[in-house]
Amino acid sequence: MYNIIQDSWQDFAKRYNANINCQYGRSIFHTYSRSYDYHDDTKTVVSIEMPLRSFQHMVDMDNRAVEDYQAQRKERQLRVQYPAVNDAYEQYQMLLALCK
Repeated sequence: MYNIIQDSWQDFAKRYNANINCQYGRSIFHTYSRSYDYHDDTKTVVSIEMPLRSFQHMVDMDNRAVEDYQAQRKERQLRVQYPAVNDAYEQYQMLLALCK
């Protein structure tokens, strides 16, 4: 699993010219006979250094994602509120699928 995560981190680092440092957290579980040291994701810290331009691009993309999510949520509410709008939307989706 961590290889998949690290591969996506490498892609991210290349895309944004970033340096990523991950400090894995550890915890100790005590029993009557011994203690166990184990990996604890709640204590893992990731530090990212990137150019300001890359960071601003990420902030802009995040803002667009929030706006898109809010628009989709509003459209969903309209489709629930107005069944005719929902029917038209489903027909539109079917036409798009046929064109692909």
